[in-house]
Amino acid sequence: MPPSPLSASRRTVASLFRQNARLRASLDREFERLDALPAAYPSFHLAMRSYQRSLAAAAAANDRALAALYGAPSPRLHDALLEHLSPPAAYDGLGAVWRQLANEWTGEGSVSLGALRRRLCGLAAAHSPASVLVPGCGMARLAWELARALPHARVLALDASEAQVGAARAMLRCAAPAAVRFHPFLDEPRNALHARGRAAALDAPDVAPAAEGGGLRLERADFFEWARGAPPQVECVVTCFFLDCLQDPVAAVEAVRDALAPGGLWLFAGPLAYHHWPQLSPPVEHLLTLAAEVGLPPVGAPELIHAPYVGAPGILRHDADYTAAVWACRKA
Repeated sequence: MPPSPLSASRRTVASLFRQNARLRASLDREFERLDALPAAYPSFHLAMRSYQRSLAAAAAANDRALAALYGAPSPRLHDALLEHLSPPAAYDGLGAVWRQLANEWTGEGSVSLGALRRRLCGLAAAHSPASVLVPGCGMARLAWELARALPHARVLALDASEAQVGAARAMLRCAAPAAVRFHPFLDEPRNALHARGRAAALDAPDVAPAAEGGGLRLERADFFEWARGAPPQVECVVTCFFLDCLQDPVAAVEAVRDALAPGGLWLFAGPLAYHHWPQLSPPVEHLLTLAAEVGLPPVGAPELIHAPYVGAPGILRHDADYTAAVWACRKA
C-alpha cells in the first residue's frame, strides 16, 4: 500500500520538485559536449547517449517518488511558490531526502546500518526505560525500531527538518514493503565504475511499519527548544548521527542532560564529522570527559561499530564509510 502523501508544507514540497527540475537541467548540461564530439567516436557517443537517457528516466521517476512521499502541489500554486523560495536547509535538500531514505528504509540501509540500530535497541532494552527521546531522528527508522524493542515505553522522535519528518510519516504509514521506488545517486557523477550504478533504483520501505505497529510519536521540533520547554522526565535519550550536526556540541550535551530524569540513560552513536567546523570539535575521549563533568558519567568504554551509508553500486570511492562510536552515560 503506498503512503498517504502531503506530510510536509506546500512550500517544502514545491522546493523539492524544483530541486529535481534543476537536477534534470544539470543532467542535460552534463551531456552537451556530446554533440561536438568527432564522428570518429561512434561507440562512445552511443554509449553516453544511452547513459543520458537512463539518468533522465530515473530523474523523471524521482518526481513520482516525491509525489508518493509528499504529494504534488497544483501547477498554479507550485509556480506561485517558486517565486519566493529560498535555498533549502541542509536536511530539506533533495539529496539529503534520498540519502536518508536509502539509509533508513531500504534493505541496503539495513545491511549497512542494521548492526548499529540493533545494538542501540539492545542497550535500551537492557535498561527498560519507560520513556525514550530520539532527537534528530531523521526519517525515524531507529525510533520505530526502539518502539518495537520497548513495547511498553513511550518513544518520542524529534527532527527540525520538515522534509525529513514528512518522509518519515509517509514511511510509518506504509502497510507493506516497497511502496516507493526512487533513484538516490543521480547527483553523484564521480567514481562510477559502470553506468547502471548511478541510475540504480532502491525500494522503500524494506519492512511494513504500519502493519507491525509500535508506540511512536513523531514531531517536527528543534531539540534545544524542546529541551528548554520540557521538564527533565525522559528516562532515555538516544542520539544517533546527530551531535556532530549541531553547531555547539557542548550545548548539545547539556541539553541531553537537562532532558533526562535523574538516573536517566544517554545512548550516543555516530561518527564526529562536525558539519559546522570550525566550531569546537572535541574527539570522543574529550566528549566523554565533558559528559562526566556535566553530570553524565560514562557507563563502560565506547564500542566501535562499522556503519557506512548506502553508496551507489560499483562506486570506486565511498565518502561516507563511517565507523560509529557507541557509548552509554547515566545522569547522576
